[in-house]
Amino acid sequence: MNILLNGANGFLGSRLAVTLNADPYVRLTAAVRRSVQLSAMNVVEVQGLDANTDWTDSVSDQQVVIHTAALHSEIPAEVSSSAG
Repeated sequence: MNILLNGANGFLGSRLAVTLNADPYVRLTAAVRRSVQLSAMNVVEVQGLDANTDWTDSVSDQQVVIHTAALHSEIPAEVSSSAG
């Protein structure tokens, strides 16, 4: 099974990548924002994570996409001021 894991170098994604990579029936492609060394898997570096990100090449042969990436440090002012 071909799986694309977005956010593979984050907290959740890195742990999931290890588990999926150990499965002999999984061909894992890891999508990351910064280059990392992940053994025995295809790594795709994406420049951004927004509506303009082109995923065409990354998802072309995938059967499953798992999205674990998040923008955790950029909270718009209108969102943070309305929360409290």
